[in-house]
Amino acid sequence: MDSQSDLLTRFLHCEAVRTAMVTAKLDPNATQTQKDEAKRLLAEAQAKLEKLVAEALTDEQKTLVEKINAAVKDVQKQVLESMQSDFTAAKGNDEQIKQLQRQMRQKVQDSFRSRAADMFGPAQQAAFEKAVAAQAAAEKAAKDNPKKGK
Repeated sequence: MDSQSDLLTRFLHCEAVRTAMVTAKLDPNATQTQKDEAKRLLAEAQAKLEKLVAEALTDEQKTLVEKINAAVKDVQKQVLESMQSDFTAAKGNDEQIKQLQRQMRQKVQDSFRSRAADMFGPAQQAAFEKAVAAQAAAEKAAKDNPKKGK
């Protein structure tokens, strides 16, 4: 049987979830039907993730997760609002959309990092930075060694 950590890792790296996020929030060429379906998939995925988290965490950890989630949503909203006109102007230009998505991810990461410093104690901050480095390494490895058939 898979551990909760394995399930969580598979969930977070699920291509369907990542694609749905892009379609629902960033793809100006997506139809409303595609966006609605992507939002439905994201809602289902969010519910599954919340169930996994609820089963695995202590009350103190759950409180911290709530703070982190609220901060991430706020940062994402602020960054998206600040870049909305850029995304609108890039409509129909897939390469420019991809570039803007990369810029948006970087801005979200940078903004959240500064917020995390205010939320976390020293040990939590160190663990967060270690996780960020591990994620960056995993993303680089995935980019450098793409799966066959993609």
